[in-house]
Amino acid sequence: MKQIQKIYSTFALISLMSNLIIPNSNAAPSGGGGQPQPAPTSAPTETPTIAPSPIAKTLESQLKTVLSLIGEKNWIQAEITLRELRDSNSKSAEVWNLSGYVARNTSNLEDADAFYRQALFIDAKHLGALEYQGELFLRLNKLGAARRNLAQLRILCGSKCEEYRDLNKAIKASLKAKNARAGTNLYYLPEFL
Repeated sequence: MKQIQKIYSTFALISLMSNLIIPNSNAAPSGGGGQPQPAPTSAPTETPTIAPSPIAKTLESQLKTVLSLIGEKNWIQAEITLRELRDSNSKSAEVWNLSGYVARNTSNLEDADAFYRQALFIDAKHLGALEYQGELFLRLNKLGAARRNLAQLRILCGSKCEEYRDLNKAIKASLKAKNARAGTNLYYLPEFL
């Protein structure tokens, strides 16, 4: 449930960033070589509201649908929707991140790896993709790669951010389980790896 809340938080940030910026109507017209026009002195007008673009609104509603499907663990329908989104929104790091999340949770680890790589190619600072890719690395027994993602998260958001704490906790749990399987009680993991 904690991961779903994190995905919803990421989604809220995406929807906030996807709004169009309305140009300043008081700016001097460009071109013409004339002098800039003075700003009108009439009564102040109401500040325009920022409206989301139709494309962003569509992506926003589709991501909400995907998050709902993930929350219900309806992996097949989530993947079908994400496949369509990858085709129509191939430059959205969040679409690729959620694709990796669904693939990882359905044990399609090869696709999950490719999806996380694409998300990080689009946005190398995508905290969710770094965390989830780190968790994938643990499933693939690539502890060093998971630690590199943890170090990158610490650089980007510090040791107090949720993505860092969750990956750090997953690494510790992985090491503890590995030690238990080996029959040892050795457990050492410095705070920062």
